[in-house]
Amino acid sequence: MIARCFNPTCAAPFQYLRGGKLFVRDSGNYGKGGTGVSQRHVEHFWLCGSCARSVTLDLQARKPQVIPLTTQRRSAGSRQLSDTRR
Repeated sequence: MIARCFNPTCAAPFQYLRGGKLFVRDSGNYGKGGTGVSQRHVEHFWLCGSCARSVTLDLQARKPQVIPLTTQRRSAGSRQLSDTRR
């Protein structure tokens, strides 16, 4: 269960899906559960709205890493947002 923003420098509590950005990673660990049914391991990570504007997650690493968005990507993102409001 998600309790707070994944950014270690932020303590924003997770309250609603509508705020921030949710990341899902399928770890690829498939196995049989106690019932004999195949199960997969899925992990969820959340960045609050404030952090999602400046960082993202690298889910390819063994342990997810918080990485800053490039200035160019932030500018493009804000430009796209303003374009959708027209």
